[in-house]
This record gives sequence, C-alpha cells and structure tokens, in this order.
Amino acid sequence: MGGRFFRDVFEKEGYRVIVSGRTTPLSNRDLAQQARIVVVSVPIRDTVAVIDDIAPPFLSGGQILCDFTSIKQGAMEAMLATPAQVIGLHPMFGPGVSSLEGQTVVAVPARCLPAAGGDELMGMLSRQGRG
Repeated sequence: MGGRFFRDVFEKEGYRVIVSGRTTPLSNRDLAQQARIVVVSVPIRDTVAVIDDIAPPFLSGGQILCDFTSIKQGAMEAMLATPAQVIGLHPMFGPGVSSLEGQTVVAVPARCLPAAGGDELMGMLSRQGRG
C-alpha cells in the first residue's frame, strides 16, 4: 500500500501532511525535523536506509516513527535505534482498496507512550477502518 493512499487517510482526519521523496524539494531529513508523526513508506529494500538517514539528530523522543512494511525485523530494529516512539504498521490489503473502511492494519507498538500520540494514531486508524 502506497504513501499516497495513507496521505489521503491522514488528511481526511485533519492532519497536515508533508511528503518527501526522490522528486520533492523536501528531503527526508527536512521532513523528519518538521513532522510529529513520521511514516516511512518506501520499497521494502529501501526502508532501513531511509530510517538510518533520518535517525538522530533528525528524530527525537517526542515524535512517532512508523513504517508500512510487511517484513518487520530490519525496520523495527532500525526504528528502535532512534529515540522516537515506534509503531510498526502493516496494511493487510492491496492497492485496489479505496479507503480503510473494513480493512485491517496490523500495528506493533514497540515503544509508544500514550502522551507522545501513540493512542491518537492508533485511534485514527481504527476510526478510519470502521468508516
């Protein structure tokens, strides 16, 4: 499931979404310094490299760092090496889906303090899934 899909999900919930990528003027590090919730949504072969690129000093313990990958081992290890709050996410649906309604997203809250917004993120995904 791509980043564009989840950009729409977050915007529908009222979040201001900023995006970085190969063709954007904003770098991954720029984004990591500005965002409260950082979601890494890249091809799985690039996930750990992107997480390593935005690790300290670009991430802090007051941010939430998530990934959208199916294989968690490398991504979770890389995310936990940062000071950020960490939630691994795995959408259990494919690219033909038009909304989260009725869909499942597996969440692995590895280091996630409610005060840092982890409950907020999990609640948003749950609300969107119910429609």
